[in-house]
Amino acid sequence: MKLISLIFVFLFQCFFCVSLFAEKVIGVSSFSNLTMDKSIAWLEIGLADSISYKLKNVQDYIVIDRVNVDKVLGEVQLGQSGVLDENKAKKAGKALGADIIVVGNYVKSGNRVRINAKLVEVESHKILKQVQSDGVIDNIFELQDEIALKIINQTNIAITQDVKNRITQNFTSNVSAYEYYVKGQEFVLNKLNYVKAIEMFNKAIGIDSNYSLAYAGLGKAYSLRYWELRNYANKIDASLIENSFKYSKKALEISPNLDEAHLSVARYYQEADENKYPNKWKLCEDETRKALDIIQTTPKPIFFSAGFTVMMTPRRRNIFSRPYTSTIFSPTPTTISASFISIRKNWTRRSGPLPGRWRSIRNSRPDI
Repeated sequence: MKLISLIFVFLFQCFFCVSLFAEKVIGVSSFSNLTMDKSIAWLEIGLADSISYKLKNVQDYIVIDRVNVDKVLGEVQLGQSGVLDENKAKKAGKALGADIIVVGNYVKSGNRVRINAKLVEVESHKILKQVQSDGVIDNIFELQDEIALKIINQTNIAITQDVKNRITQNFTSNVSAYEYYVKGQEFVLNKLNYVKAIEMFNKAIGIDSNYSLAYAGLGKAYSLRYWELRNYANKIDASLIENSFKYSKKALEISPNLDEAHLSVARYYQEADENKYPNKWKLCEDETRKALDIIQTTPKPIFFSAGFTVMMTPRRRNIFSRPYTSTIFSPTPTTISASFISIRKNWTRRSGPLPGRWRSIRNSRPDI
């Protein structure tokens, strides 16, 4: 019996060690437009964000927010050659906690586009693999699917047919609607211009009235615009927060399992009048839990962008009791991007930068 117990302990320890280091932390940077064609400049972040979104469906990946990747790589000046000197590689790796960074570019000729992506091992600053996909611009969705699947294949990760189906799922088939959605995302995440973001998302919906991601984007942009006016112009415009709720609910009507839409609804309750919703924080928490449940069951797309929903919820300790406690922040004057990473025994080796990030948030936003 003692021997059997020892064998069990040994096997458990082996399994624990495997699970501890099995996950790959990966980040996708913005792609470079080599043809300098301004009409397709939107693909720079469109490709990166779409590929990142697809990679989140892989259980063995922890995907870092593209905004954070671009920020850190800009600081260490990673070129499209994919070459980093040793010090810069280690600096980027320490800041991001990444094992692999995907850097890429695209070239357009006529109506055809070629997408190139290099998988750079941060610690060794070596190019591990290079993948490529080319076709007509109207097939951009299939090209993005192909790049994502090739990245997974080159990192020697096996996926099920169900995961593959999730990766190849797209929320619109219209390239123009997708273009406006990407531009809206750029105004939200990079330029912090929520009025222009609302304009772009509305154009996307005008082309494809069933584009759930665009409705969710509208919900987010209206909420952030409300927050911006309230905090920086001392102005309360209730119509903004009501529009946020309306479009977020519309997104959920189309895509009930869209985690971003649940987070937009959570943001609405977060900002809503407590006289109208006395239990607003409970409603906010419920919507956030729905998003976490979706992430937990589809199957573990580890990273998602939650705006500043959970962090401003008074009951956040209850939410953080779930296996989503490690948080990375990228604070800006008007928004906070909270990225939740499943700890799955990774807390010890990945928690180093967190106290500093918490202090940074506290200093920039003491009201949280």
